[in-house]
Amino acid sequence: MLLRPGVDSLWRNASGFEVEKHGTNTAALRLVAPGAAFDVTLAQPLRANVKHLLAVALRNGTSAGLARVFWAGAGEAFEPVRSAWIPLVQNDDFLREYHCAIGLEPGWHGTITHLRIEPVTGMTERGIVVFGTIRLLETPSTKNYCHP
Repeated sequence: MLLRPGVDSLWRNASGFEVEKHGTNTAALRLVAPGAAFDVTLAQPLRANVKHLLAVALRNGTSAGLARVFWAGAGEAFEPVRSAWIPLVQNDDFLREYHCAIGLEPGWHGTITHLRIEPVTGMTERGIVVFGTIRLLETPSTKNYCHP
């Protein structure tokens, strides 16, 4: 499943960002408040399985070193038990693809309908986060990792 910010209508600004379109497949989110979050509604509900890998392409133009992704089903709230941390390169000049074996997270089960991405966690300076794509893939690997 491929989601393209600035192209797909599945993206909506949750809070703390101003959205700027950057080309066909990227969108820049200008951070205007610490703790900002970005919500994604999946076009079709996704049945969670252990082989799911989350791939997020972004350029982190802030001093934050961690992003957090949350997931929920229809009518469910985003909660820490259904989330994963992704280490980020700080003050980066490059669009990188970060991977997280989300299927191995204890809370990844049931039917997923929404994702929330907090690309900047903790207190940080203002900056720009540029998103490329977010992909949910199935992988034969069961390696437990979240990394760039």
